[in-house]
Amino acid sequence: MKRLTKLKIGVVAIAGLSGIGAGYLVPRIQLSQKGYEKQEIQAIMDVDKEQRELFFETEKIDDVMTWLSLSPNIERYQDYVDYQSLHTDMDSEEVKTTVDLILENPNIFIFTSPDTKKSFYAKVKQDKIEDYIEDTNANELMSNPTDIELLVTNKAHFSMSYVPSDLEKCAIPSSEDNEPLQYLRQEANEALKAMADDAREEGYILLNNSSYRSYFDQEDIYDYYLGEYGQAYCDMYVGDPGYSEHQSGLAIDLSSESVQDGTYFVFGDSPDYDWVVAHCVDYGFILRYPEDKTEITNVANEPWHFRYVGKKAAEIMKENNWALEEYKAMN
Repeated sequence: MKRLTKLKIGVVAIAGLSGIGAGYLVPRIQLSQKGYEKQEIQAIMDVDKEQRELFFETEKIDDVMTWLSLSPNIERYQDYVDYQSLHTDMDSEEVKTTVDLILENPNIFIFTSPDTKKSFYAKVKQDKIEDYIEDTNANELMSNPTDIELLVTNKAHFSMSYVPSDLEKCAIPSSEDNEPLQYLRQEANEALKAMADDAREEGYILLNNSSYRSYFDQEDIYDYYLGEYGQAYCDMYVGDPGYSEHQSGLAIDLSSESVQDGTYFVFGDSPDYDWVVAHCVDYGFILRYPEDKTEITNVANEPWHFRYVGKKAAEIMKENNWALEEYKAMN
């Protein structure tokens, strides 16, 4: 009986202590459960209460003592960690400076998902970011890069960080010597599949030479052609990084099995091309750079390059014999 009384008293005492010390003990226990050490927990508890809440809402921040000493911007700590994991040769101060440059320019660096942000982090370092910020007028970046009818111009081009959020594996196979895994935006890809299926029924087998390209993919392509063929060639045939329709995820360079097997030398000379030109509007595609519109598009004829704009816009352009530039000027 005496032992039971003592037990009850002990329980009451512990319960009373828990109530009195809950504000002290509970958050420390929660941080400990996340994996923080005693010194880290004390440092976190010394942070302003509103900011401190971020530590309870996220996973454990690695090397938190370093970030606490370098930056008051707790909401950026996970970005610092993510970036540093991709650039282990950089010290923490360099990491902080680079990430801050990116996050302090949201009008220039646009991210559609956490995954695209991490992919971008993997590709850039401080000097590249600084040069890009210096060379880029945020007012000239495309305000609505997801627009199906978008027009890429000097006054409306893509951010280096832009990646469409609805990319999916291209519905048609890639031609030989090209990347086997290509992507298009969902709406464009569904239309391409329908067009390719109908073409196949007519005996024309379409292949993908190139579709979505990131800013960095385009940069590599531009540098290659610049080295091989010079500036004049690039000015006519190769878009600068950020100025290529391929970054939209709405453009595709087509080829065909008849070109791949050597029956025809280029897609523009094949009956497959003739079929696509005659029918692409029915699926919402246009021949983007036709021979008779070079003075308007400022791009040489590209019989392989087709662009998805949606059925309505494609039909209007066909009825009026307009290039995309003319259509946008009238709408």
